[in-house]
Amino acid sequence: MTVLDALSSVDPIAYLEDAAGAAPFFFFQSDFASSIEKISLDYGQQSNKMAEALRLFVRQKCERPDFSKIRIYDSLMSAIGEGPWNIPDRGNYSFTMRGTPRFNIPDFYCFTTNYDLAFERYCRRELKIQVKTGFRDEQGEVTLSRHDLLNHDVPFGVLHLHGSVEMLRVSDGNIIPTPTYPKGMTITSRGEEIEGEAMIYPVLEKQLSRFPFPEVFSAMYEQLRESPLAVFVGFSFRDLPIVRLLQDASHRDQKIVIVSNTAREIANTLRPKLRGQVIAAPGRIGQPNLKEIIAGVRNE
Repeated sequence: MTVLDALSSVDPIAYLEDAAGAAPFFFFQSDFASSIEKISLDYGQQSNKMAEALRLFVRQKCERPDFSKIRIYDSLMSAIGEGPWNIPDRGNYSFTMRGTPRFNIPDFYCFTTNYDLAFERYCRRELKIQVKTGFRDEQGEVTLSRHDLLNHDVPFGVLHLHGSVEMLRVSDGNIIPTPTYPKGMTITSRGEEIEGEAMIYPVLEKQLSRFPFPEVFSAMYEQLRESPLAVFVGFSFRDLPIVRLLQDASHRDQKIVIVSNTAREIANTLRPKLRGQVIAAPGRIGQPNLKEIIAGVRNE
């Protein structure tokens, strides 16, 4: 996505320097800039169309997930909630549990790298619980609140590290929720000028400096510092800002569980870098025996 945006920009080299830093230019040396400029001249307009098509594809997929499979999270939530867990330097540790119409679940904060709203819908419709997403209603106007992002006084929270399809940035700097965002829409129903989507598409890490991303990353840091258990589900650990955050926030009396088909390889890579106990749980969401797999690592 970043390369396509660069190729269709007015100044491809400046765009790449801003988006990716100096590393590509050091690695590929002088030939890199001239090659990018040539490709831009040849395919600039086509690149723009491809980038727009990818953005539309992402939005359509995230706005309309297959909600018929929403209970796919059941085995994960029930497995995490059953305990106690053996935590390094703490011994057996039982989490605060709260009853739902289906089963007991632990207090949790979920930080997702996906743009869709499937997990929020699962919490509200299947578990019948309210989750904090950072939005606040003040005198009928709903906006993303810095205070709510950083305030951890509620038991359940779901925050999007990379933004969400429901988040639009308007001209006054606020982030407002919207269930759909028609292509070409420039003004909200309240007459606010739309700046664009509040999303970080692939490697534009410069967006990490704009609200709400510093606040969401800070919230994740605080949760990792406080929690004896951190579970990563289906995460590849290729996102360096998140890996660096985990390196800083992990602590010795903490268990870090990796649930992934490549969990063993990821765990072997992470163990030398983190202070917590890194445990591999090879599996994926929807796997019939996922609950047993997670239960099997509870006492490691």
